[in-house]
Amino acid sequence: LAEGLLLARERAMRLAFAVTTLLFCVQAVVDLGLPVPPFAVFVACRLLIALVFSPVSSILNAHTLASLGGDRARFGEERLWGAISWAIANMILGVVMDHLGTWVMYIGTVVLGGCAVVLLSGSSGARKHQPLPAAAPGTEQDASPTNSKLPIGAANISSGQLLKAYMTNPQSRSFFFAVFCLGVGMSLVENLLFLLFVEDMGASNALCGFSVVVTVAFEIPLLSQSKILLERCGCRLLFSIGLVCYIVRVLGYTICPNGWCVVAFEPLHGVTFACCHLAAVQYVSSITPEEQLTTGQGVMCSIQQGLGYFVGTLGGGFVIQLFGEKVLYRGAAS
Repeated sequence: LAEGLLLARERAMRLAFAVTTLLFCVQAVVDLGLPVPPFAVFVACRLLIALVFSPVSSILNAHTLASLGGDRARFGEERLWGAISWAIANMILGVVMDHLGTWVMYIGTVVLGGCAVVLLSGSSGARKHQPLPAAAPGTEQDASPTNSKLPIGAANISSGQLLKAYMTNPQSRSFFFAVFCLGVGMSLVENLLFLLFVEDMGASNALCGFSVVVTVAFEIPLLSQSKILLERCGCRLLFSIGLVCYIVRVLGYTICPNGWCVVAFEPLHGVTFACCHLAAVQYVSSITPEEQLTTGQGVMCSIQQGLGYFVGTLGGGFVIQLFGEKVLYRGAAS
């Protein structure tokens, strides 16, 4: 749906936002007390939302990279706006949900989902897209921080050939394994940490929202300096810095007596996300032909946010139930 032209990516994102908004609102039948099996409704809606909305991250990455042309190292300067909105939304939701309940999420989803669809449908915004800017000499793949070559060498290859090229190259195969491990680790934090906050430490929704603000406060300056970081550190070192910060962070969780102590370790999440995300997006774009940008980013997101998150969340839930959070996070660090 999304490969190729910029407008094709816009249409795919518009469809994903519209369908996801409707599916999220279907869950309201449980809150309204209608005679339906609650768990079955939630599971069905969440599965469909995951199916429809999961490509959006990779499409946005490819859309941004294509728009930047030969200056893709500045990707972080665009991505930081997502971090800012993430912090604002979580802080507001945390406070509002403490006072008004969870139903406000339905209103927010309808408003924001509708805005996204309208903005992506605007004919004036669609017309301003011009042909992709040509890269300046010396700024394309040969000057990338990884100095990687295209995996196939041909301008037009199939998605199957692209995936095969990724998996037959030792360097890219090792990279995708590291991305999978990162996805497993991040899922334990993003999907299960609030259980530790609320159930074990008695933290409020407002404190959960504040913890997100703290992480983003450290993401923003790093994302804004993405070009400098990539030029000076390169993808491999930047990714490694992010992993080290993750290890320190999750080990810190196991010694925390309360929610505020956990918040003190949250800046490390900002460093992990910014460094690893910048390195991963840049590396994949450097080994992927122009015509396959969306597919390349999709492979990365599928391995990290799809397979990695699935394995991490499912396995992490069992570990917490059987052994507790300390064993889970110490195991994640190892």
